Amino acid sequence: MATNSSVVNAIKLWIFPGLISILATSIWYDLKEIKADVKALMAQSNIDKTRIDNLERRVNNLEVSIYVKSSQQKTTTLSQGASKYFIKEEELDINKYLRKRV
Repeated sequence: MATNSSVVNAIKLWIFPGLISILATSIWYDLKEIKADVKALMAQSNIDKTRIDNLERRVNNLEVSIYVKSSQQKTTTLSQGASKYFIKEEELDINKYLRKRV
């Protein structure tokens, strides 16, 4: 009986540090993978931010060129062709879009 308990105690002494080592190794590899993923996401985020900044700059340039041309032509619409698609605010009759109450 004493040898059985001493064998069980010996096994427990070997298993516990082994399990802790396996767990620590698993956590270490997971942390390394997370760190690599975060670096990749940060790099992609910087690329996306650069693209967004470039697009904003292009839109601003386009707005400036459109509004400068329209102010030079003394017109309020963006172009003659676009006037059929846009309704001026004073021409909009909101009552025809509202439901009649009974």
